[in-house]
Amino acid sequence: MATTTHDSITDRRLEPRRLLPRRPIADAHDLMRDDPRYAYLEWLRMEARILQLELFPDLDPTRDFTPCNTFAKSFHFPTGVDWRKVPKPSTRAAKVLAAVGVTA
Repeated sequence: MATTTHDSITDRRLEPRRLLPRRPIADAHDLMRDDPRYAYLEWLRMEARILQLELFPDLDPTRDFTPCNTFAKSFHFPTGVDWRKVPKPSTRAAKVLAAVGVTA
């Protein structure tokens, strides 16, 4: 194969991309373990998954089903208010977990 002047230049597209700064795994684990937002996210995912299995026992468990436009929609998307202006889920994390009996 013929050598070109470009062979010595590193093609940055071939390098792995780092989207986030890397942290030691132990630090990330401690952050997730102690932060109620991560616990809330875990709880929400498991709650949704188990409820889906309960409501739709014959549905393939690897598929995701989420109903839309129920009466709960107005909680996250109130009429006449920009959804970005309502309180974020992270602001409810500790309160909801405490309400359902999940403690650290």
